[in-house]
Amino acid sequence: MKQILEKYLQSTNVILILCSVVVFPFLLISVFNNPSADDFCYSNYARDLGYFGLQKEAYFGWSGRYLPTLILGIPNLISGSFVVYKLVPVLLLINLFIAVYHLVSSIFVTLSTKNKCLLAIITVALYLAQMPSPTQGFYWLAGSVTYQLSIILALFMFSYVIRYLTTKNRKFVITAIFLAFFIMGSNEITLVFVNLIIGFAIVYMFFQYRKIDSGMLALFVVMLACSAFVLLSPGSASRATTYPGNQQFMYSVLKTLKATKRHLGDWLPSIIVVLLLFFNSFAKTASKIKTPDVFKVKLFFPVLIVFSFLILGIFPVYYSLKWVPFRVVNLVYFFFLLGVFYVSFILFFKLKEKEKPFIKLSKWTKIALFALVFFRLGGDNNVRVAYSDLFSGKAYAYNKALNERYKIIKQSKDKTVVIPKLTVFPETIFFEDVKPDSKHWINACYNSYFNKSEITYKSKNNRMQHND
Repeated sequence: MKQILEKYLQSTNVILILCSVVVFPFLLISVFNNPSADDFCYSNYARDLGYFGLQKEAYFGWSGRYLPTLILGIPNLISGSFVVYKLVPVLLLINLFIAVYHLVSSIFVTLSTKNKCLLAIITVALYLAQMPSPTQGFYWLAGSVTYQLSIILALFMFSYVIRYLTTKNRKFVITAIFLAFFIMGSNEITLVFVNLIIGFAIVYMFFQYRKIDSGMLALFVVMLACSAFVLLSPGSASRATTYPGNQQFMYSVLKTLKATKRHLGDWLPSIIVVLLLFFNSFAKTASKIKTPDVFKVKLFFPVLIVFSFLILGIFPVYYSLKWVPFRVVNLVYFFFLLGVFYVSFILFFKLKEKEKPFIKLSKWTKIALFALVFFRLGGDNNVRVAYSDLFSGKAYAYNKALNERYKIIKQSKDKTVVIPKLTVFPETIFFEDVKPDSKHWINACYNSYFNKSEITYKSKNNRMQHND
């Protein structure tokens, strides 16, 4: 009995169980998810302008980001009982895991399936636990296809780039080019990050081997061409003029420095604790693994790039908007997390080659670190909030209230409909609702989607009293 317990209570198994516990509520809560804000707007645009009309209007009118409009313009994506909408977060979460697993498999060809899964689920769990807004990352469609999808596509692209560099098989670089086309059209921050990573790889290989790989050059040229198509679009130029008082350099610098300090304090402690536990377990497996080429680089440059993610991801947004949406910080955090893992592996294999241990934890140190993980999960974080939204009934009540609202709207023959005001807001999935101001753009999109003149939760008497 003791041997069985020891087997199943090994660090690897405990980490797998803990990470599964972290991910589970985010999958389950998708059942109660509902459209909001821009989701209705894009559905209206696609209906009124047609699929290709929407692409043209977006590119020349308000945004050069062609990937979101290609997806959000799909007919009937937001319709009926919103079954497809509820499935999207599940698909994104599953594909995030698959993408990380695919990348790990490209790097560690001989690693066991269990350890590949371990690395993938650790990455996903750390991301979910500490991302600033799961709502804007996974559950608000307009935000998720703009930012979260770009992360998944970038992971697959990096994976195929590594496979190409390892095998020189052209099909891998062609796949990477195909993915790059969509990644560059997703959002400007991912565009900058991926260009930076691929550009650095090309320059580094040039100084190492004194030649430029033709496949990598073709990939980079396509990326730059697509980047220009996005950044120089009339829609991007128009969008830049919609935020008065922006483009304040010193304000943006100070805000970026403060945000960077805060994010490092929020993110690094948990990442370090989990990495210590992981590498303590991984060290036993790694003795049979040769150092992958992707980790045979000088430590300074990757460290510089990883910390530059915080500056390059935050400063341009402060400069453009004067504030940084959580969906952008989600993206910055994931690339930072991925970068910290990458730097840790470089250090691990450098020490391994010198026959020096990266980390060796005593039994009581491991217990203490696991206790810290449990303490963190029980504190103020996304995982606790997700479970609370589920077990308190908030998510269920929110979904029920919206279904009742939809029924009232659809059954009403009047052009003006008074709806019940929402009283419950599950933090994990709630993004926006209609506003008291009937002229607000969210209300306008809501009205148009349901073909009503006005949908409000204020009665006519209340509005008259307010005006008096």
